[in-house]
Amino acid sequence: VEWKDGSASWIPLKEIKNTNPVETAEYAAANRIALEPAFDWWVHEVLRKKHRLIKMSRSHRIRTGYKFGLRVPKTAKEAYEIDRENGDTFWTDAITKEMQNVYVAFQIKGPGEKAPPDYKHIPHRLVFEIKLDFTRKARLVA
Repeated sequence: VEWKDGSASWIPLKEIKNTNPVETAEYAAANRIALEPAFDWWVHEVLRKKHRLIKMSRSHRIRTGYKFGLRVPKTAKEAYEIDRENGDTFWTDAITKEMQNVYVAFQIKGPGEKAPPDYKHIPHRLVFEIKLDFTRKARLVA
């Protein structure tokens, strides 16, 4: 291993693989030694795991529940709770704005009124987001 100060030293491959597995695997692949016995059994797996983690980090499946240090709700109930805890109405206002925008697409039935015979239930939910200017956004999605 060549260090930043220009000095070099020998370190067992086992230690390098344990401390810097991705860099070691990339070096082995770039220098065409990945098929050597010392590398063959683990280089492919390490690089595959690296690519899988990068792909997952870019996807929307991983959700921390926070954006810009602010909590992002997963349900309307949670949004109302966050507003109550913070003493503001940001999420309530976002939900109200979205409902006013999509209200024209729905025919709201009163209590006791039956749905028409050709009625089809479409599952839906609210998706919440915090924009770059810290405004809250709620979207109704099916």
